[in-house]
Amino acid sequence: MIRRLLPALIAATAGAQVWVDPKLPDGRKAIERFESAWTLTNPDPLKCEVRPIQPMLTFSFRYQAGFFLTLPLYQMDPGGSQVTMITSVRPLQAAQPVYFLQSFKVPKFPFENVSKRVAGEAGGGFYLGPGEYEVRWLLEDHRGRRCAESWKTRLKLSRAEKKQPQPLEPDTITPLILSGWNAESREGRPYRISILLHAAPSRLRGTALHPFDQALLISSVAALLEKTSMVEVSVTAFNLNQQR
Repeated sequence: MIRRLLPALIAATAGAQVWVDPKLPDGRKAIERFESAWTLTNPDPLKCEVRPIQPMLTFSFRYQAGFFLTLPLYQMDPGGSQVTMITSVRPLQAAQPVYFLQSFKVPKFPFENVSKRVAGEAGGGFYLGPGEYEVRWLLEDHRGRRCAESWKTRLKLSRAEKKQPQPLEPDTITPLILSGWNAESREGRPYRISILLHAAPSRLRGTALHPFDQALLISSVAALLEKTSMVEVSVTAFNLNQQR
């Protein structure tokens, strides 16, 4: 029970991933903190596993890339922890990266008694245009302990895909924010429908929907709304994998 409950509880406290605006004081502070921590030695590292997700085409016809994080919980403080993740994504043909930030709280719990096999999960993502990118990722807790990873990702379009209009220009990075749906702008015969959405983590043993999963699911609903004349929609989400 603990093996399932703890990761789900921690995932529930995770905040949304946000784009870091370098023009704002808090944004500049977060970027400076990331760049400084990236160059420092890490004498007391946190153990974690980061699995990159290569670009994939979503139902909104955008290419989404990202990562999954697995963090063993025995390392967390029994009195609770504050954890921050910052992701830097830079086109190899450009000098200026784009930054994303996500933070979450780890609740109070006697983690020293938890098996090393029990881990919390989190994830993040972003939309990409065609090109090659360098991704740097850093996790830091309130004690300054860090876990870092870097990788390269590439979105190469096929000959057929190049003939189609693309939502993003080459070497472009945007957050997982979808365009709004305006019911008043719908034309033609109006429809009122109910959508039944199978909302399950993309990772087989996942315990919660992370930002990457959420964007993938929402994009499927958004793509449906953008192409129809619906004026009223209700969505019922469930997980068939948890049905007995």
